[in-house]
Amino acid sequence: MSRTIKNAVVIGGGIAGLAISRALSIVGIDSWVFEEAPEIKNLGGGLTIYPYGALALKALNLELPAAEISHPVQNFLLWDNNTLLMEENYLQLEKDAGAPIYSFSRHELQTVLAASIPEKHLRYGFKITKINDYANNAVVSDDHGNKIETDLVIIANGSKSKLFSKFVLGETRDRSYCGYSFWGGFLEGAQKLELPQYAMGTVLGADKTAFFMTLPKDRQWFYLVAKIADPSLLKSGRNLKLAKEIFGGWSESVNQILSLADETFQFGLPVYEVAFKQKWHSGRIVGIGDAVHAIGPTAGQGANAALTDALALAYCLATGLDLASSLRTFDTLRNNFITNLYLIESKSAQSKMNSDPDENKLRNRKYFNRSAIELMSSLIKMSREHQNLYSFFEKRPLVVT
Repeated sequence: MSRTIKNAVVIGGGIAGLAISRALSIVGIDSWVFEEAPEIKNLGGGLTIYPYGALALKALNLELPAAEISHPVQNFLLWDNNTLLMEENYLQLEKDAGAPIYSFSRHELQTVLAASIPEKHLRYGFKITKINDYANNAVVSDDHGNKIETDLVIIANGSKSKLFSKFVLGETRDRSYCGYSFWGGFLEGAQKLELPQYAMGTVLGADKTAFFMTLPKDRQWFYLVAKIADPSLLKSGRNLKLAKEIFGGWSESVNQILSLADETFQFGLPVYEVAFKQKWHSGRIVGIGDAVHAIGPTAGQGANAALTDALALAYCLATGLDLASSLRTFDTLRNNFITNLYLIESKSAQSKMNSDPDENKLRNRKYFNRSAIELMSSLIKMSREHQNLYSFFEKRPLVVT
């Protein structure tokens, strides 16, 4: 049992909120997850779980159910337009990092996380409207008129979180458009691209990038990302006409996707970031995931950061002498790591979303002369940085109440 707190209220039923509830249960802390939506949101699209995120799922004892809905990535292919720059396998990466890269449907991963938490602790259709932070406890109020006393409030309701801005930062923090918009969906059966089994494919262009990954059950997912100055072009809908204007005639694989029915595209969205203030908590209120740090899309680190935020917070609460020192330790553990993720995203965007043809030629030569393992060296380092968290959870007996 934690020496710091006995229970917590988690606001938000996405990946971060569900993961922290699972992690808290493992260290003996009860939690209740309040999600405004009436059920798990199916936001569509896939996501990539890198080795440090995969090891977090293993630490949460979710390795087996997660494996049933995912593919380990064993083959990596990189194109510039239609020219293949790199084709390698990732078996050495898995050996060096301690886990493979995995390809998931976002909705299916959320479903696995939700199934790992007692149903009575998941409360859908409840919006938390107010938080009172006192010396000995906190009280949250919802839109049904309920008031719940708790030792700790964890805000995990995404980049739009007004609660984190108000109750932790004490200031309004607007999301900023990162300059990119993306479209995504799933391919099945005859729609699928010609890719090796268990593959990740990336196509580089001028101010645009495409990602493809395989999934179980004869499926693939795709993202098409483009630099677009005006995000309002997508606010009213998917705007597939714009997608076809931007991506048409570019790559054979992308052209194949564009030729499919409109229903293949599940969404078209502008992507927003929030500035990372290096402030995670105030009193008995703490934030994790996109509520604290919404990172851009080109490096694909958001879900991985959320999973490791959850591990780190539960670890600090379980090992700290008191709540205040536990949260200060949590700050220290995460500040440098998340700051580094922002740098990784910035470098990824500069490399993948460049309009200068000379710069792109230089980029392609660098890719052609490097191995895929070299490109992923930072991910191996991330796995090692989290090793103490993985070890802590893996040594604990699994007692989920």
